Amino acid sequence: MLTAWLAAAMKRAEYEKLEGEALWFGRVPGCQGAWATGDSPESCALLLESVLEGWAEMGISQGHAIPVIDGIAVTTQAEPLLHG
Repeated sequence: MLTAWLAAAMKRAEYEKLEGEALWFGRVPGCQGAWATGDSPESCALLLESVLEGWAEMGISQGHAIPVIDGIAVTTQAEPLLHG
């Protein structure tokens, strides 16, 4: 489920060239604190994807709500194990 969520989140990513800098800034709206910079839009996107994955994994491990993106929800609670 995290893979599908990550792909949907990356489709919403926004990038902008930082004024007076040779850097690009990227973020995903709704994912506060998850951002990256790179020397090109492509390098920024690669780093942003990695940052976003870590951001979501950290949120999940700490029980934080992860935003629903394109109808994809990532649960923060472990499913109970069934014993046969």
